[in-house]
Amino acid sequence: QLSRSNKVIMFVRSAVLRGLAAGSVVAGAAGAWWRYGRVGGEGTQRFSADSALAKRRSVKMMDYDAADKANSRPAKVYIPPSCDSDLKLFAGNGNVALAAEVAMRIGTQLGRMTMKKFADGEVGVEIHDNIRGKDCYIIQPTCPPNINDNLMELVLLVAALKRASAHRVTAVIPYFGYARQLESDTTEHNSLACADVASMLQASGIDQVVAVDLHASQVQGFFDASVPVENLDSTLSALPYLKSLNLRNPVIVSPSGPGVTRAKYLQEQFVKEGVDARLALLYFSDDKGFADPDHSHHQAIQHQAMEIVGDVRDSDVLVVDDMIDTASRLIKAVATLQENGARKIYGFAAHPLLTGKAVKRITNSNLTEVVVFNTVPMPLEKQSPKIRQLSIAALLGESILRIHQHGSLSALWNAKEHVDQVGMLNDSNADSSDSSE
Repeated sequence: QLSRSNKVIMFVRSAVLRGLAAGSVVAGAAGAWWRYGRVGGEGTQRFSADSALAKRRSVKMMDYDAADKANSRPAKVYIPPSCDSDLKLFAGNGNVALAAEVAMRIGTQLGRMTMKKFADGEVGVEIHDNIRGKDCYIIQPTCPPNINDNLMELVLLVAALKRASAHRVTAVIPYFGYARQLESDTTEHNSLACADVASMLQASGIDQVVAVDLHASQVQGFFDASVPVENLDSTLSALPYLKSLNLRNPVIVSPSGPGVTRAKYLQEQFVKEGVDARLALLYFSDDKGFADPDHSHHQAIQHQAMEIVGDVRDSDVLVVDDMIDTASRLIKAVATLQENGARKIYGFAAHPLLTGKAVKRITNSNLTEVVVFNTVPMPLEKQSPKIRQLSIAALLGESILRIHQHGSLSALWNAKEHVDQVGMLNDSNADSSDSSE
């Protein structure tokens, strides 16, 4: 029902309007009374229905509020720094999810910018923040499927920040593309792509590079001394999870000669943690020495003879590499290890490129699980029940803060302090890894 005051307002307004239309105040008052004044009139019915609807809505909203309070969890709230902050974080299109996670961990927000792509494929960059005199960091892996676009975005973004008078620009490259093209064939006139990419970044005005598990340490030598390169090792970040696998008689295996250093370092960390782990090596016996068959076809690799140095019988084996591309060498390693009596076989690599039929090969193989990081985005079609993805955001965030504060990165290579500072094995990391199942 309408309240008394509302009835009076509606009655007077209707009486005036109807009176003007009919030319008589009395006729207007009579019509207004018939519509709004009497009990059961149109106005009272309409407003009664509206009141009932509002009541139902209020009850429903109250139920929602009650449910929210019952199921509420402490929210992880962070306060972005003011525009006066010296640290600015930007991201290209290479891995926006990782960049956003890093921003959350260091307590900031991604800088405002626009990455345009024109009809002819050209890329344009616009910076919308004031970065004059700021310490800027760009998170951009040069990874597939758009490796060249990602590289050009990185180069143009560095140049745009330098032209906007940034004090220092650091490129955080979780996966460094073209790092496998390290040597120039003396019999052919081909490019030395890794050196060429380094020259491009230096020409754009880069001040520092932070990478994760470079394919080879020689990459750092392609940059001038004025551009320091920090090669972050993801091994310690994965160590807590790898220990939780409770491997029996663990053997750390390198599937190629150049990866022995990486496998030996992980084996030493297991020993420091009280786990009696051994080391083994796989190599292709019909190659020249330790030739790296990265560019061989899948069938060609499967038909090559692979030998093992070490004993893996009745042991849980962890095959360690820096990346998984087509997974051809990993599958060949699994077959060789099984022939030599391995019990369970796990894989670990920092960069899940997973090109071609790699995911299908891993899913259909006898691998128990493959552990990777999110240095490269993994869309739904690249996910598998056998692939466990951990987050590298904590390591990147801690490294950025230490560089910004002129701190030391060497402390991160101490296993105990690394886990205490970086804290990779936490709830957020578990959530990101469960998404791959």
